[in-house]
Amino acid sequence: MKKTLLFLIMFCGVQLFNSCSNSKNRSNIITCDFDELKNWNISNEAISNKLSRSGKYSIFTGPERVYSLTYEAEVKDLLAKGYTKMTASIWIRCIGDPKEAQWVATVNSPTGANYIWKSTFLSSAQETDDKGWKRIEVKLDLPMEVNDGILKIYGWAPKQEEASFDDFELTFE
Repeated sequence: MKKTLLFLIMFCGVQLFNSCSNSKNRSNIITCDFDELKNWNISNEAISNKLSRSGKYSIFTGPERVYSLTYEAEVKDLLAKGYTKMTASIWIRCIGDPKEAQWVATVNSPTGANYIWKSTFLSSAQETDDKGWKRIEVKLDLPMEVNDGILKIYGWAPKQEEASFDDFELTFE
């Protein structure tokens, strides 16, 4: 009887713990190590297996590519979920001394015009891992009045610096 009672108490405790830890809905966080590419515009096929922080692949910029692969989402879908802010972080590693490599978030019109454009330079990285990857992030308030907008997030190296981007995380509030 004591064993049965102990089992029931432990079972209920585990169920309670699981329900509490699942009550915080994590659907507002999107992560990607570039082994799977949901919501990424892959028309330019800018993934590489030469250098990655985790997984097998990363996205990159370089002499022939000033823009990395681009994440895209429709603003109206994000607003419908109650999101008004986003933070997009990425780990980046450059060859050489990058002066202009940036992580960019934009909200564009359907014709491509920028409603909002924000970027963060690699030089502003606050965190570096033991392999030389630097974490940078860009924050953006989603415009409530722009229902036709498209959120785009990408790496940009206007001076054609060689950079690899990996371990993307997008958080919505």
